[in-house]
Amino acid sequence: MSGVAEQMIHADSAMDLWAYFLAGLPATIAAITAAVVAVRSRSHNRAIRSQVENDHETNLRDDLDKVTAIVQTVDERTRRIGDEQIREQKARREADKRTNDQISELVEDVLTRLDRQDRIADKYHPGEP
Repeated sequence: MSGVAEQMIHADSAMDLWAYFLAGLPATIAAITAAVVAVRSRSHNRAIRSQVENDHETNLRDDLDKVTAIVQTVDERTRRIGDEQIREQKARREADKRTNDQISELVEDVLTRLDRQDRIADKYHPGEP
């Protein structure tokens, strides 16, 4: 190969041309890869755009704002329900404690009266079962 190619890159033999070819190969592969990625990226962007830009009457941002408002409303209502359940559980525990305390007092009273009754029976009726 003689002529223009040899004059531009100063190649003295076919081996020099082959060496220059191999030296430029990685850059060529990178350029081709970048071009393929760019083309695919454009088509991917078009596909995304077709999903976002549609024939709806409303803007996607406005729709998302409405959904966000609804989610916030549901969150607030859920929080109120949770707070109410916590209050009810606390009230129930307090009522249960009062009831248990009253039952304990009644049991103590009954045991005291039975003990007193046994002492009176032993005092006035000794030896009887």
